[in-house]
Amino acid sequence: MTIQWLFLIAAVVLLVPPLPVGGWVRRFLRSRRNPMVKPQHLLGRWQNWVDLVRALVGVYLLMHLAVSIDPDVKGGATRALMVQAGVLGLGLLFQSIRWNNGIVLVAPVFYLSGITLVVGNWDAGGFAVLVGWMFSLVSKSPIYLLPTMVVALGGSGYLLGLSLPLIMNCGLIVLPLGLSFVFHKQLAFLSDEPKSLAE
Repeated sequence: MTIQWLFLIAAVVLLVPPLPVGGWVRRFLRSRRNPMVKPQHLLGRWQNWVDLVRALVGVYLLMHLAVSIDPDVKGGATRALMVQAGVLGLGLLFQSIRWNNGIVLVAPVFYLSGITLVVGNWDAGGFAVLVGWMFSLVSKSPIYLLPTMVVALGGSGYLLGLSLPLIMNCGLIVLPLGLSFVFHKQLAFLSDEPKSLAE
C-alpha cells in the first residue's frame, strides 16, 4: 500500500471539517423533534449542496487517488480500506455530532448521498440514493431516507455482488442511526426553517 499524501490531505480537508451553520439554523437544530420538516426543506440549504459536492470529490480522491494497492502484497487491499474507512468514519462523526447547548445529532443525508454514489459505485450507490430520496419524498418525511438507503444499498449489493467497500458504505449510513440510539436523541436535519417555527 502506497499513500499519496497530497491526495490524502486534500481528501481529509474536504471530508472532515463540518461547514458552519448560522444562528437560526442552530435554533432550528435545537428543536430536534420537528415533524414539520419535509424532504424539500432540505433542498433549500446551500450547506447541504456543498456537503454533497465535497463528499463526491473528497471520496473520489480518497478511494481512487490517495491510496494505491500493490496486488502482489497480501492484505494490502484490506489495509487500504481500513485507512479509507478511518477517514470516512471520522468525517462522518464530525458531520453528525454538533454542540449546541449539548449534543445535537444531525443526519448528514447529502454528505452520505455523496459517499454512497462514489463508494457504492454508480449502479448500486445510485440506486440506493435514488430509492432513499424517492421513498423520503413520497412519505413526506426525511427520517426514512437513511434506513431506506441502507436497505436499497445492501439489497442491490447482494444482487450485484457484495464487496468490502459496499459493506463499509452500509456501515457508514447506519452510523448516525446508531448514534441516535446510543445517545437517545432524534436526528435533526439541516433544512430551511418552516415559517411556523420562525414565528
